[in-house]
Amino acid sequence: MKINYLLFGLLFFSFFGFAQNAGFSKKSMKANFSAETLQAYQESSFSKVNDFYEYAQLLTNPTISNDLKEEIITAIFSLYKENYNASIINFLSSEKEKISLAEFLKLLENEKNIQFKTKKKKEKVQFFNDYWINHYYLEIERNKQITIVEIKQKVFFSENLKSFGENQKEVWSVYLGEMK
Repeated sequence: MKINYLLFGLLFFSFFGFAQNAGFSKKSMKANFSAETLQAYQESSFSKVNDFYEYAQLLTNPTISNDLKEEIITAIFSLYKENYNASIINFLSSEKEKISLAEFLKLLENEKNIQFKTKKKKEKVQFFNDYWINHYYLEIERNKQITIVEIKQKVFFSENLKSFGENQKEVWSVYLGEMK
């Protein structure tokens, strides 16, 4: 009889017992990908960083049309998770204050022929629940003067539901985030 109660008790706790949270949700990147896969995504996220600066450089070209500028701005917004409200460093000013992405792009449109180059800082990347930090140096050539700024930028890794005809599939995407 005691064995029956003991078995019943163990079954009861196995079905209704509480487990300790492992620190990330089922939908987090750590729960879905190996460390090697996340490292590969992190390495490839620098292409998004470089895309941003290539688009920014194009915006400073005085020969491009307004229609092309609008397309470039739309492409830049699509790189960011928070779109217009992303907080970035205004590396055009000497104070390097944070402003919104939309404000920064307005300032950038008034500039002429700025050149940007990025160089990754070599360090171990720390992954959080849904983002990591890319750490890099930005070289800015403006009016024949070169300035180097150290930037830490959040990069978000999030799951989206995409439709392919009548089928839907979960797809993970990389988006840029705020700069520090």
